[in-house]
Amino acid sequence: EMPSAVLIDISSLVIGDSLHVSDLLEQEPRITTDPSRTIVNILAPRLIAEDEEGEEGEKSAISDKVFVDVLLIDDMENVARKFGLLMPEHIDVRSTTDAHSSLEECRERVFKTIIIDMVIPNVNSAALTSQLRVLQPTAAFIALYMRNFENPAKDSREQGFDGYMVKPFDPAQINEFLSTYYDAEDLLILEDNVLSVTAFPDSKARRAQSVTRVITLTNEAIDTVAAACYDDVIMDLSTPPPTETLPKILIAAKRRTVEVGLNFRVVGSDTVTKALSSLADTANIPVYGTLKEALENAG
Repeated sequence: EMPSAVLIDISSLVIGDSLHVSDLLEQEPRITTDPSRTIVNILAPRLIAEDEEGEEGEKSAISDKVFVDVLLIDDMENVARKFGLLMPEHIDVRSTTDAHSSLEECRERVFKTIIIDMVIPNVNSAALTSQLRVLQPTAAFIALYMRNFENPAKDSREQGFDGYMVKPFDPAQINEFLSTYYDAEDLLILEDNVLSVTAFPDSKARRAQSVTRVITLTNEAIDTVAAACYDDVIMDLSTPPPTETLPKILIAAKRRTVEVGLNFRVVGSDTVTKALSSLADTANIPVYGTLKEALENAG
């Protein structure tokens, strides 16, 4: 039995998005299954995923779009600029400052992560996130708070976000974000018990962030090697990081191998040998000219 009144549910809309009544009235009414509500629930068709499209249709639509790493939504443009400076060069970042452009971006592209500021003028960030989730079902959504916000972890969890960050940005959180959502192959590759450090970015401004990331990834890789019951871990520095970064990386790696009970060996050039021998903390680390030689001497 059809009810005598019709309720058009626009609760998920945000200010700045357009909605035409004619678009709604052309759609088939959807009667809620909730017995306590005798209403017809009609939603803007472009804001919801039609069940009848099926998984194949969704996959086809996604495959036609351009894949991008990060979408940052914040009404202040400088936030995106600062965030971009903290990202490795291979991470693509797009940014928007309002709801309308955010929706457009998500219709045209596929994002791996979407970071949304929780205080945007004239925008309900939680409602906007609900709309974007429909358009980006595979993305991880990260809530962005001011540093003085009380308990952002609890608030973001209760609102259904996959994680949270604070601004001004915390380098440790940025590093955790990269480690969680993006491949480590930009700076470090782990194969069996061999860690290979790849090329660092050319920009000196990005190197400090890269060093922090390499140390984090190295510690995680060393833990993985130990869990697999290897006796040794070998760090291949055939493509060495910038000389000024070597001590910090190698001291941290040596410390971690001691903690988990592994022998630490390094593959590298005379430059690496010189850098190691100049520091008391790393002087006793064996250095080999080739990976084959290091593997032959491993336990």
